Amino acid sequence: MSVAASPALPLGGHLCENGFECVEILPATNDAHGGVIVDLKDPMDPEIFATLLKSSLLQWKKQGKDGVWIKLPIELVNLVEIA
Repeated sequence: MSVAASPALPLGGHLCENGFECVEILPATNDAHGGVIVDLKDPMDPEIFATLLKSSLLQWKKQGKDGVWIKLPIELVNLVEIA
């Protein structure tokens, strides 16, 4: 079974609404089932990840996303508890 993915936002992108509020969200691609896939590969500070995850979840909820998959390699085990 293959899952088609399309970009949700450019890597490390900023989402601006109405030209006033810009929030940074985690890099993600849309999946074929109405959700998003976050595939992290680079080291990230846990506090920054927590902040980005909160703002990302709020934004994806506003967009009506049905699910979020977060892929973390073993090197990023420090982010698992936060996720």
